Amino acid sequence: MKHLGMTLAVTALALVLVPQAQAGGAVSTDRFGYTGTTTRYATLADARAGTNALETIAIDHRDLSLFVVKDLPDYYDDSTVIMGSWWYTTQGSAGSGNTRGNTGVGFLQIYEDPNVTGNVAQMAFGDWDGTYWTSYTLSVFGSGADYDSSFARFSPFSSNTNDKGIYHTYSLTLTATGLQGVLHGNVIESFNHPTGVTGTFSGLFENTSSDPAKQGFYTFQMTLDMENWAFSQNGSLNGEYHDNGNIYPSYFAQTVPEPFTVGLAAAGLGLAALRRRKR
Repeated sequence: MKHLGMTLAVTALALVLVPQAQAGGAVSTDRFGYTGTTTRYATLADARAGTNALETIAIDHRDLSLFVVKDLPDYYDDSTVIMGSWWYTTQGSAGSGNTRGNTGVGFLQIYEDPNVTGNVAQMAFGDWDGTYWTSYTLSVFGSGADYDSSFARFSPFSSNTNDKGIYHTYSLTLTATGLQGVLHGNVIESFNHPTGVTGTFSGLFENTSSDPAKQGFYTFQMTLDMENWAFSQNGSLNGEYHDNGNIYPSYFAQTVPEPFTVGLAAAGLGLAALRRRKR
C-alpha cells in the first residue's frame, strides 16, 4: 500500500505539471517580430516546385501582431489574425512613421474566421517550473485565404499598394518563453509579455492585383524574433491605439479538459497524503 500511495501521488503530480491535451485557447500579442525572404515565380507550378525563380527579396525586421482564438467563447469568437501591427505611432496619427509594422517591404495580413476557412490551430502551455507554466506552443495551418474572406495581403514592395491576393498555403509555428501561466478555473492564463520566441511563418501567396509589375506567386520564409520597434518605444507611443503609451498587453491561454481537472483534485489529495507520510 505504501508503494501504491506513492505511485498515486507521483502520477497526480505529473497531471499537474504536464497539460496533456487541450480543447482550445487564445494568443493575443504584439511583442514579436520577423525577418526573412520571399521569392517570386511566374506560375503556381514553379512556386510549388521552387524552380525558375524570377527574383528573391530580403525582408528586414518587421513587427508582428497575433490574435488567435480557438474554442474560448468567453474571451472572443474563433479568429486567426496574423499581420503587421500597423497602428502604433509616436507621431500622433495611427501608423504615422511606423515603417516596421505599417509601411515598407514585408507587410502582411491575414484576418480569418476559421469557421469559414477551415484553418487549424493548436496551442498548449508547457515547462512547469513549480510556480508557472513558462512556455507556450502555437501552430496555425491554413489555405485558400483570399482578400474577400480574409483580407489577405502581402507586400514585398516599398509601396504597400496593389498587394491583395490569396494565401494558397501558410504555416505559423512558434514557442514563446518567459511566461507566467497560472490555472484560473478551467483555463491556464498568462498576462505578461513573453521574453523569448522561436518559430517560423511560411507559405505561398498569389498577388491577384491589376498591376502586372506585382502579379505573381511568392513563397516566403520568415523567422520570428523579439526585435520589435513598437515595444522599443514603450512609454512614448501615442495616437489612437496604445495602452498608456505602451503596446497592448499580451495574453496566452489554454483551456483544460475535464480529465485534467479531475487530475488536479487527485493531485491535491495525493500530495497531501505524501506530505503526511513524510511527517
